Parts: sequence; C-alpha cells; structure tokens
Amino acid sequence: MVSHDLPEPPYDSDVAANGFSFEIDLPRMQNSDSWLLCPPEVRPWMMMTWVLSWAQHPCGSLPDDDERIAVRLGCTLDFFQVHRRHIMRGWVLHDDGRFYHPVVTERVIKMLEKREGWKVRQGRRRAHDEPIKAPKEPPPAAKSAQDEPVTRESRVSHAGVTRESRDGTYSSSSSSTSSYSPPRSANALVEPALGGPDQGLEKNGGGSQTKGPPDAKPVTFASVDVRGVFDYWREVMEHPNAVLDNKRSRAIAARLKHGYSVEQLKRAVDGCRASPWHQGQNDRHQVYDDIELICRDAKRVEAFLTKAEGVSQHQRDEQRELDAWLNEGDCIEGEYRHVQA
Repeated sequence: MVSHDLPEPPYDSDVAANGFSFEIDLPRMQNSDSWLLCPPEVRPWMMMTWVLSWAQHPCGSLPDDDERIAVRLGCTLDFFQVHRRHIMRGWVLHDDGRFYHPVVTERVIKMLEKREGWKVRQGRRRAHDEPIKAPKEPPPAAKSAQDEPVTRESRVSHAGVTRESRDGTYSSSSSSTSSYSPPRSANALVEPALGGPDQGLEKNGGGSQTKGPPDAKPVTFASVDVRGVFDYWREVMEHPNAVLDNKRSRAIAARLKHGYSVEQLKRAVDGCRASPWHQGQNDRHQVYDDIELICRDAKRVEAFLTKAEGVSQHQRDEQRELDAWLNEGDCIEGEYRHVQA
C-alpha cells in the first residue's frame, strides 16, 4: 500500500520518451553533492539510475522495488542494498509507487514542452498550407443586370467605373466577381522579406522602395544587394555550397530595409568571424555563423559590428606598436621581414 501523504507524480503516467534521448550534463553532475559524497566505485551505478529511468513508464521514474532496480542496473541485490543510500540519493517516492529524481524530471518536462511546441507549429503550418476554397457562385435568380450580355441597344453609364480602373490600376472589392494580381517583378527575392507589394512597396528601377512617414527618408535597395551580402558571407565563412534560400534572403533584406548598408552587414559578418564563441569555442563545440543568425535582428547586427570594430582597433594598436619598434632603428632587415611575414 502506498501512503496518500506522498507527493503526486510530476506528470501523467503515460509519458514515454518515444525517440527522445537523455543527455547527461556532466559538469552539473560532477558539481552536485550526490557525486561528491558518493564513493568512486559506486558513482557509475548512481549515474545508471538516471539513464535507465528514461526508458521506464512513465519516463524518468523507477519502481519502488530494490530487486527490480538491481536487476536493471546489473548488480546484485546485496550490493545495491549496501550502497542504496548513495545510488538512490535524490530519488523521491511519490504516491503512485514510483521514484522520481528532480534532475531527470526537469529533462522530462523540457521534452514535453518541445513536443507541445512542435504540435503548435505543425498546426499553424497545416492551416497555412490548406487550400482556400473558392466561393460558391450565386444562383441564377440572384444574378444582377451586370451579368447580362451587352448589346448595341444596352444602356451604358459610368456608375461602375472607379478611379483605379481609369488610372490603369486594379483593386479587389466586394462587388467584383474577379480580381487582378499584378505580375511579380524581377526583384521577387526582396519582396517576401518586406511583406510583398501589398504592404507599401513601390517598384523603382531594379530596386524596392518602402513607404514610410512623410518626413522619413525612403530606403532603397535592390536584390543585388542581398546577393552581395550573401556572397561575401559565403566567402568569409568558407561555405561555398551554401544556398540563398527564402529565410536567409528575408533576414538580409529586412536589415537593409531598416537602414543598414551593405558594407555594415559585411562588417557584421567579419565580427561573427572574429568571435571565438560563434566559431565553435563554446560548451557545445557548435559553430553559429549562419547569415540568418547574423541578420536576424538589429541587436545582433550591432553586436557583431561592435566585435568587428574591436578587432579593427586591436589590429591598429598592433600596427602602431610595430611601426614604433621599426622606427627605433634597433631592428635589422631580417627581423623586419620576419615580423611582416
């Protein structure tokens, strides 16, 4: 019998890993009291309780049975009972008759949050991809006189002529039975990043111009600017096979729209290149140098510009020190060539 005074389980009993792997945070484990107080020969068994609990039902739990736990660990029951206080340190019995560890429980809850986020994004994607149903045609009795064929005897008026139709532009309205979509220009690469032609873009030459406030200076750029920033990033980061997809082009074009120049974005690429953390010197040994990350928002662009400026300042300081040393007259030609190399 299980006492009802015990805490309730932290999540439902049907939670399973279903493909999610359990990753051990070694620095966190080695700095914990459980690891420090556990004898070295018992530490592997304590760590195995975390790993084996991930495949249990519910995920991240152990049964309230020493013999079953010892069998799963692969040790004898006597060994487990002698070192039980170290092996099971941190595990708490709940009212469902199973043990839960706070660190493992934290990982399970993060896994459930990721699954929920995936479901939400998948639902939005499905809603976006569903085809739009065409409106039903009105019954024959509901058709107006506008649908009747025009003959030489028909009376014609200007009641249905709008200003847009006279000027050669078209707009959709509730009274029209068809809509006109203007053809996309050669700068289709830039338009998705700025919201498309329906959100205040005007074609001008080969570029795109945004409609801002009356006193604001318009920002103009062309798709060749996006390509120029991307090609520079691909060369500096040594990604010759990288592709300029919609996500990358939208990020670059958005920063150009906000007023950053092509040269500033190239300097931001240099700043990312000069950042040891973004080049893989981090706790995950992962490189974060994609152009979409660099141009994701103004905050990141400004941070990388600051890093690039710091590198340039450091190079200028070194050059001044070198020039001062050369001007002292104490160096010889061989030393000068060696330093220059």
